[in-house]
Amino acid sequence: MQAGHDGGPRDDGLGAADASGVGPTFARTVQAQPRSITNRSVVLFAAVAFAQLLDLLTFVPAVAKVGIEAESNPLARSLYMAGGPLGPALLKAAAVTVMLLVLLRVERRFPSFAVPSAALLVGIGLLGAGSNLLFGLLRQG
Repeated sequence: MQAGHDGGPRDDGLGAADASGVGPTFARTVQAQPRSITNRSVVLFAAVAFAQLLDLLTFVPAVAKVGIEAESNPLARSLYMAGGPLGPALLKAAAVTVMLLVLLRVERRFPSFAVPSAALLVGIGLLGAGSNLLFGLLRQG
């Protein structure tokens, strides 16, 4: 009577465990192939970067016009007071880098969430730019 191949420790067939109890499916590692960047990803990343850059480019002249006291972000305000416009620019560059890396991760792990995530990041950038325009650059007086 011949036993079936069940992959157990006494099974000598395909999928059987070795003396350590580790089966061949666990013994070998599978190399994950990174997904290539799609055209959609490039558009999403460009839109996020553009909106965030627009926020930065409207921030500097708005602060020059109305003063740093109008800035509601205390970290950006203190960085500006400590190092001028370079402080908030470096903070924005770091934030945009993190945003793009997180978006890349979302694009690869959860592709269906990439567009909503990018839309949120674009919205945040455009809201900042709009705020800079409305309360800074277009402000009378």
